[in-house]
Amino acid sequence: MYETSFNEKANLYAEKYWLFWNRKGVSRNNIDEQLREIEELLNRGVSGKLRLQLEGEYRKLQAMKEKIDKATTEIDEIKRELLELTANFAPDLDLRKDNIFPYDSEHEPLSEKYFEAITDILFGEPSSFIDFSEGRISPEGVILKVPVSSDFEAFKIINNMFMVIQEAAKKHLGLENLMDKCWSHIRSKEYAFIAYNILVEYNSLTIEEIQNICDIQDREYKKLMPQTYNEQLQRELEAVIRDRCPLIKKEGNRYIITDFGLWTWKLCKSEMEKVKEEEKEEAVIIRSLLRRAFELRKKKR
Repeated sequence: MYETSFNEKANLYAEKYWLFWNRKGVSRNNIDEQLREIEELLNRGVSGKLRLQLEGEYRKLQAMKEKIDKATTEIDEIKRELLELTANFAPDLDLRKDNIFPYDSEHEPLSEKYFEAITDILFGEPSSFIDFSEGRISPEGVILKVPVSSDFEAFKIINNMFMVIQEAAKKHLGLENLMDKCWSHIRSKEYAFIAYNILVEYNSLTIEEIQNICDIQDREYKKLMPQTYNEQLQRELEAVIRDRCPLIKKEGNRYIITDFGLWTWKLCKSEMEKVKEEEKEEAVIIRSLLRRAFELRKKKR
């Protein structure tokens, strides 16, 4: 019995994703606004042919709203299916040919639509490939950007790329994942977290270069305890690497941000900013309610 391959499942889900996305069509907010306007006019007692026209328009808009709601539910379901599949990202590949692992000729290649769908879900920006520092995964296959002297070196690069994609999908699904664990771990180390954010910007630095940037950003604190600051910074960076959190790696005397580290920073930081924005909105609402309560209290007096 023929078993559907990873590639074929991924392509099928991606086709559905964009099909349902196109079905959404016009924005739900626009329809809600139009429905409210028509409701207000009808409630004001508009009659005659205009009322008949408005009632017909209202029915059409309601049908469109139901269609969008259905498409949104379908998109949410197909998103979940795509993420569940990607959480076990394992495309069907052939043997390496120079710097590329093409897709297995017995199966269809991963389509451009799959890459556009999964990058849209993960980052909100569709892309026809997934790029890494040492490789790229695209409809052509897995392309190595760096020279390798053995299959083992190539497998190591592929393993790292697949791991990053799998952990990102798990994070979006709300499953236990290495990204959340490492983010929590490095956030608990104040000095290492500062260095981590610097490395996101600069990619590769020596400890002296990191210390110099910290000196500019945190000069007042460093003046009070320069030796302790530098020692703690280096100690915490080494601890992150030793604790097997693959956010940062060390090559020679240079600390380098990894692909996993970059993806973790993008996904976790945007999540943190969203929470902060929600807390800010909540604070504004609470202040508004308190002000209103105070004004009502004044009136009663």
